[in-house]
Amino acid sequence: MGVVIGIGITLPKRVRGPFVSTTPPDNPLDDITVFGQYDSLESAVLDGIPAGGYYTLTVDNIYAMPIGVLMRNPPYTAYPDVEAGQLAEGDNVVFELAQGNPQGWPEGISIITNPFAAYSNDTQAGFGGVAIGELYVINEVNLGKRIKQRLS
Repeated sequence: MGVVIGIGITLPKRVRGPFVSTTPPDNPLDDITVFGQYDSLESAVLDGIPAGGYYTLTVDNIYAMPIGVLMRNPPYTAYPDVEAGQLAEGDNVVFELAQGNPQGWPEGISIITNPFAAYSNDTQAGFGGVAIGELYVINEVNLGKRIKQRLS
């Protein structure tokens, strides 16, 4: 029971810690601006995407990647594999992979390790509160997870 002060005001007893924060960490995807959807880096550059700018892939992209996957226009620091990127950047940080990475993903693909939240598809992302047009992390078994724009 709490302590009663005044008329009808009850203060709860003091609760002692430890406390675990339920506030999610900053979402690194919130700081990314997507400049358009393209089938390749060449198309994005021809359309005037800025240096270091992000874009997503079209359904008919030349990399045979899922529609909406996040890519980046150089310059950026690219890592030879996910482990090197994670070691240099840490978890829940977006970084790009270099050409010849073990996953066989295209150079400039933006990935993240150990994100706060990940979803299997656009529908699940929507149920998780991701609005159409926003970015989310694809739930994959790999350490490095691809980032996708929700389209539906």
